[in-house]
Amino acid sequence: NQVGKNGIIKDPKIHKWTIEKVINTALSTGFSVKHLTFSPIKGGAGNVEFLVHLKKEKAATVASHIDIEAVLKTEKETLT
Repeated sequence: NQVGKNGIIKDPKIHKWTIEKVINTALSTGFSVKHLTFSPIKGGAGNVEFLVHLKKEKAATVASHIDIEAVLKTEKETLT
């Protein structure tokens, strides 16, 4: 299991993998990915929530501006 106790992920590679999995699941169930960001508020254990804006559409797509690595980099720079 790649996710730590209580769902806490510390490894950026696992964050990326998890976000990719969420996006791929959304696409496969007919949801387009409109936006990806992170919460500016850390949880009690230092965890960060990532937020994905999804929209049900006939042709599911990922918005061209979605860049998982850039979001992870910005999150690290902002919240560390």
